[in-house]
Amino acid sequence: MSNYILQVNDATKKFSGLMANEGITFDVGVGEILGLVGPNGAGKTTLFNSLSGVHQLTRGTITFDGQDITKLNSHQICKLGIGRTFQIPQAIVTLSVEENVLIGALCHTNNMKVARKHAHETIEFCGLAALANKPAAILNVAQKKRLEIARAYATDPKLLLLDETMAGLTATERVESIQLIREINNQGVSIVMIEHNMDVVMSVSNRVLVLDAGKVLALGSPEEVTSNEAVINAYLGGGKKDA
Repeated sequence: MSNYILQVNDATKKFSGLMANEGITFDVGVGEILGLVGPNGAGKTTLFNSLSGVHQLTRGTITFDGQDITKLNSHQICKLGIGRTFQIPQAIVTLSVEENVLIGALCHTNNMKVARKHAHETIEFCGLAALANKPAAILNVAQKKRLEIARAYATDPKLLLLDETMAGLTATERVESIQLIREINNQGVSIVMIEHNMDVVMSVSNRVLVLDAGKVLALGSPEEVTSNEAVINAYLGGGKKDA
């Protein structure tokens, strides 16, 4: 059995004349946390959209848990075990916190009793129990980000794609979010996280993948990446540290 939960080979995505991703190749080990960083417009969210079936690659292959998922849609990919969050929280604001998480829990069962139990357990695990019956509309930024994680985690993912779940959080909220991510990882869930805060990425990630202009600029340990001259010139050395 492969030690990789995800293998991406030559992932290329072209929109009309724009090459958003080109020739991206990397893998994610079982139980690994992979940080994904790069300047604005580097193609990070485009890559997430390809991995989660929002759109299909122009060229290349994606293998998840030993299965080719390159041409599958989002619903199929979610059922196989890839959950994802969005940079802008996608909660249904007219529903309660519990109802939003229930949507994720219904990914694998039509039994409402079973789904509600799983949603309740997920809410407890993610530290949202006190807000379970509150409408998502009243949540603050940190709570909406946590709800986004909870809904994705309720789908029972083997791999979780986190898209800037710490953007807009205070230092204290980031610490709490890091703790949650580590707890999820400790449950055996592999994680790929797009994050703009380099301190967070370096402290949490086993390896870091750096994209620049839609291509892989570097891939390695946090230490290797931060000492890479090309990364320093293109991303870390001066300029705006946005991911």
